Amino acid sequence: MGSRDNRIIGHLGDVDSVEYGGGKVFTDGFHRWLEYTYGREDESFDDISLEKLQVFQVDIDDDVFDTHDWVNVEGLASYTGIAPEDILLAAKGTVVERAQVLEDIGSYYGWVELDSYPMMLSVQELEDRWKLS
Repeated sequence: MGSRDNRIIGHLGDVDSVEYGGGKVFTDGFHRWLEYTYGREDESFDDISLEKLQVFQVDIDDDVFDTHDWVNVEGLASYTGIAPEDILLAAKGTVVERAQVLEDIGSYYGWVELDSYPMMLSVQELEDRWKLS
């Protein structure tokens, strides 16, 4: 997931993802992936340039549950309030719908279940990466 011709094709979460949490859906023309952050967790930093954010990266496959077959769809449905059949449809839906299912999985099980080694980026690095500054 290098930086060649990457473009953002969708957004999840808050409009100000860096501050309040959310993610971006990317493609390089061949692959699709979600990058997600909890946002600034510790606003006590006097120097925002020292703060590091966890950024999780997850591939978006054609069927989310082909890759993440360990997920309990009934439990996820109970957590999200979305009917299990709608989750299963979204897991094979548009790229952004599949990314939303991944966001729900990350929220329910913990993002480390989707990416055990998240990137640690400064606010400026993430804004540059997501072309927000």
